[in-house]
Formats: sequence, C-alpha cells, structure tokens
Amino acid sequence: STTSHDYYKLMYHLIKLTGLDNELYKGDLVDGKREGFGTQIFPNGYKYTGEWKKNHAHGKGRLEYTDGTYYEGEYNKNRIQEGVISYFNGIRFAGKFCLDERNKDKLLEGTIVFRNGNMFKGTWGNGIPKSGSYVTKNGAIKPYDKDDDFFDYDDTEGGHGKQIMANTEDIYEGGFKEAKQEGPGFLFSSYPH
Repeated sequence: STTSHDYYKLMYHLIKLTGLDNELYKGDLVDGKREGFGTQIFPNGYKYTGEWKKNHAHGKGRLEYTDGTYYEGEYNKNRIQEGVISYFNGIRFAGKFCLDERNKDKLLEGTIVFRNGNMFKGTWGNGIPKSGSYVTKNGAIKPYDKDDDFFDYDDTEGGHGKQIMANTEDIYEGGFKEAKQEGPGFLFSSYPH
C-alpha cells in the first residue's frame, strides 16, 4: 500500500524559497528541502532535472532553457562545474566552467563545436579566450592569437562564418561580407549567456 510519505514524494509541491517566487517541484524532499532526485520548474520556464543536496542542484543534472539551450553535467551548489552546453542553434561547448563567484558559469577550458563541424579548443580567463587552436573539420589547425580577431568564413557558403573577437568575451557566427558582420547571425557575449 502507498504511504502518505510516498504520496508526498510523488506530488508536485509549491515551495517558497528566499528571493524566489513560488516554484513547481516534483521529487524527493527531506525536511521540506529538495534532496535526492527531482525536477524544478522555475517561474521563467527554465527546468532543472537531476540530483539535489540541501536545496541546491548538486550532482548530475540538466538545466533546460525555454529556447532549447541546455546545460548538462556535474553541478555544485546550483553551478555547473563540468559538462556540455548545447545552444539552441546547434553550437555546443564541452568542458569545464569557472568556479569563482565573479565569473560563475563562464567557460574555463574545453571545446566549442560549431554547426559546420569546425571547432575551437582552448582555455578562457574571465570569459575571454586565452589560448588554444581553431581546428577545421578537415583537420587544419590555426593557433589562437589573443591580439587578432579570428575569422573563419567562406564566401562560397553565402558569406557565412565565425569570428572570435580579440580581448572580448564575444564570439559571432553568421553572415559576413568583405570581412565584416552582415546579415543574420548569432552573437555570444559573456559566455554562456
């Protein structure tokens, strides 16, 4: 037979946390706090499914945004430590994230794979690429130079490509004309947001 405790664990619960509005949660609770495995739906529509410890995302989990972007990996006190970001447009990052408070969630070390299969492998500091290499899907390698913008575009593809901008946190993927951004594109600023 089902006990009231089992029923309680399977129910959706509205809980109130400091600094947040009512949130929808389904999963394990200990003393009224999220502990174990569960799914939290936030007021903005974001959803975290995974392990919890002392009311924080902690352990393996997946945070999904409403645009289809998701962060999947190892969490500690609500912050992703290592894992994958898959952006809504098909670009993916796999690696480690900065752990200090000022730079939380920024990339630290890993690989960005662009939609065409080319990738940038490197390290970041304060969200800015510091070292690494751009590797094409055909195996060509170009070292990252922190003083130069890095372009990879192909006029045969209608002027589409990528630009990693020197000394900033910005990476652009989209239309180009005569080495300038033109047409539809995506600007990733202050990775990962």
